[in-house]
Amino acid sequence: MMDPIEAHGGRDFAVQPRALERVFDFQTFAAPLARALADALPTRPGQATRENGGELRAIHVAPGRWLVPDPEPGLLALLESAVAEDSGMLTDISGKWRRLDVTGRDATRVLRAAVAVESVLANRDCGALLLFDCPAVLIRQDRGFSVWVICTCAEALEELLAKNSGRNIGS
Repeated sequence: MMDPIEAHGGRDFAVQPRALERVFDFQTFAAPLARALADALPTRPGQATRENGGELRAIHVAPGRWLVPDPEPGLLALLESAVAEDSGMLTDISGKWRRLDVTGRDATRVLRAAVAVESVLANRDCGALLLFDCPAVLIRQDRGFSVWVICTCAEALEELLAKNSGRNIGS
């Protein structure tokens, strides 16, 4: 993996790869959600919920579908209970995604080279999309964005972000 892309050439932009320990894909077959699930998960596609420390708890990426990073035991038990009741499917997809934190004043400008960030995230916390032809989930963060990209595309995406930031790899 490349070194993190850091502020370069007077531009305020950084990409920092982050480890995702465990990630689950949860899909439900029941609408509306059971009360306990509705209390634990975001209920509208494009919403993300966070723990008190600001870490992502659940990301509602499509109707009836969530990504759940590093779930706390109570949430995991709730999702497993939905599976046991035949109202959902839970898949451990750890290793499928790589998280890149894209931060700095110029983060939006650099991402705008591939996608209309403001349109994708209008009235939303997140959106599933193709970013420079890479399947990704773009999530609004306090100081920029978190980009979850399919692992096989992560290095290519880092290089494209560097190129669009005006930074040469290896400089």
